[in-house]
Amino acid sequence: MGEPGRNAYNTAQGLEVELLSATLAASGLRVTFQVTDGANAALDMDGVFTQGAVTARFVAGWLDQDNAGKALWYTAYTTRNQTSPITMVSTDQPATDQGGTLTLISWQDGIYEYAFGATVPLDHLDRTHTVGVQATRALDGLQYVSNDTLSFVPNGTPVTVERKLIETNTCITCHGELREHGGSRRDVALCILCHQPQALDPDTGNTVNMSTMIHKIHSGKHLPSVEAGTPYQIIGFNQAVHDYSTVAFPQDITRCETCHTGPQADAWKGKATRAVCTSCHDTTVFVSPAPMGMRLHSAGAFPDDALCFNCHGPNSAVASVVTKHLSPLRSPTAPNIVLDITDVQGAAASAAPSVLFTVTVDGAPRDLTTSALTRVAFTVAGPTVDYQNYFQVIAQGTGAVGTLTHLGAGAHRYDFPGTSTLPANADRTYAVGVEGYLQAGSTAPRYSANNDVFFVAITGATAVPRRTVVTETRCNACHQDLAAHGGSRNDPRYCVLCHIPENTGDERVSRVEGQTVVALSVSFKMMIHKIHRGEDLQQPFILGGFPAPNDANPAGTPVNFGETRFPNDLRRCAACHEGTSFNIPLPEGVLPSREETYTCLEDGAVDPDTLCDLRTVDSTRVIQPVAASCTSCHDSVATQVHVETQTTTTGEACIVCHAAGSAFGLDVVHRLTP
Repeated sequence: MGEPGRNAYNTAQGLEVELLSATLAASGLRVTFQVTDGANAALDMDGVFTQGAVTARFVAGWLDQDNAGKALWYTAYTTRNQTSPITMVSTDQPATDQGGTLTLISWQDGIYEYAFGATVPLDHLDRTHTVGVQATRALDGLQYVSNDTLSFVPNGTPVTVERKLIETNTCITCHGELREHGGSRRDVALCILCHQPQALDPDTGNTVNMSTMIHKIHSGKHLPSVEAGTPYQIIGFNQAVHDYSTVAFPQDITRCETCHTGPQADAWKGKATRAVCTSCHDTTVFVSPAPMGMRLHSAGAFPDDALCFNCHGPNSAVASVVTKHLSPLRSPTAPNIVLDITDVQGAAASAAPSVLFTVTVDGAPRDLTTSALTRVAFTVAGPTVDYQNYFQVIAQGTGAVGTLTHLGAGAHRYDFPGTSTLPANADRTYAVGVEGYLQAGSTAPRYSANNDVFFVAITGATAVPRRTVVTETRCNACHQDLAAHGGSRNDPRYCVLCHIPENTGDERVSRVEGQTVVALSVSFKMMIHKIHRGEDLQQPFILGGFPAPNDANPAGTPVNFGETRFPNDLRRCAACHEGTSFNIPLPEGVLPSREETYTCLEDGAVDPDTLCDLRTVDSTRVIQPVAASCTSCHDSVATQVHVETQTTTTGEACIVCHAAGSAFGLDVVHRLTP
């Protein structure tokens, strides 16, 4: 079997499809492309002469432009009609081409030509046209994917108008990899060929135009319509309902520049249109009177977009898009506070240490004795092998103790009070961290300083910092400005000083009389894993928030992280972890975590309120270090039983099967598919 001069040959894994050229003439739309494996060897798409058949699907459209020559939206040539079984509405949606012809051009190079089945009119030969391809190759039980796009102008002139408002590389900063529509669409340049104004979900009536859809998805739970009780949903393939009403963008939603990057990164600044603005502000209307449940635009009714630029144009002094999206914390006038610890003196067992530190505000040294911050506090924890204890002292602000001295040029000395000493058994290395902020009032913006952490040797010749597992930089890849506890805790090096293995956060757990409650571990690894696992957890993860339980509200402020939707693949541990810090065995000295069960001891019949003032620990569950990491994500009962059978008082047997290189090593069970 075969062709003259052609024989079967071995190829590597992988797939790469590159669009080489395209033409549009009376004979139709045609595109030539090359298909190769991961080692650049030509592939036979039929899978006869090389392993793994390749399937390629094509889309195509033309790009409109405004009078100034700026890109508008694509209009697809390749469409299909879909009728909703719910509304019976029919719509022509952009889709992959049907009825085309595939021709082999060169088997040695893997070059093919595809002639589109869609009839393409010759009405826009002077406009940018773009062809897109999504290709898949099934091999050894895996599916390899490749996307590519090619822009051209049919009349032969150079391409000068393109739509490049966002880039795939920006999306994958949080998402790791785009895998839409079953995993075969991974390139934003391909997505926008179909997700344009033609695209309508006939089931819900929602547009799936890229700007509206992506804005709404990322706004999610904070959309005014969702907050008012209407879920934001799109019904997709096989009538699958996709509900985005619980999506919470992990940073300030007004930070448009997070997603808008690339050649046209600033285009959003001049895109004040009713459609774009109401994609987030989706209960605002421009007709009067406003329909029930909607609100009229603050400047009144507008018949079209022409007047938008009067107030929201890029150079408007009234309310430009940029100005309206500047939250107080991101304002150019927001103070920049920097706290740096330069030394820790007198750190010894049972001793009250002194901290030397500097303060600048907007680059200028500040004297805290004459120009105070609202709060400055120091947290001490140790030893760094794995933090066993911690305490905090307030140097400035409500509850301040100790002595604060200005040494000149923004340098300060803070002497801990005699009541705040290191433990009597303190040894090895301890950490001292600082937090601080400026806030004009309880409802005013809180401008927080950075957290700095300094390591000091209690015993031994030199300080040994805690191992690095995650970094602020990695957190901020998604969160941009990590801001916990009101914003004053913003560096994981500082977070771990309090979120130690033995911390259960019991002070914030419900204290309702007559209840038995479980105080879950808030050790950093367990808490962060569970928060990011979110909706994929099998057991609810509810922590006590602020304010803590009190007489008026004995239940406190429970926070349910069961709706958290991690945008990345949960197996991609390296998205958050430094190096191979997620692998086992863990370093020697890492401590178990724990959770506690509390029972109220008060007699509700004689107590005047429902707040439990007296409770006892009924039981303590000790969770060994590896189990604490693994079961924080894999929290099923079956997994817990498995862990308990592999754990004794002398340790864990996890490394036998799950160490890297083992049969069920993390490098195997967390392996990502191509």
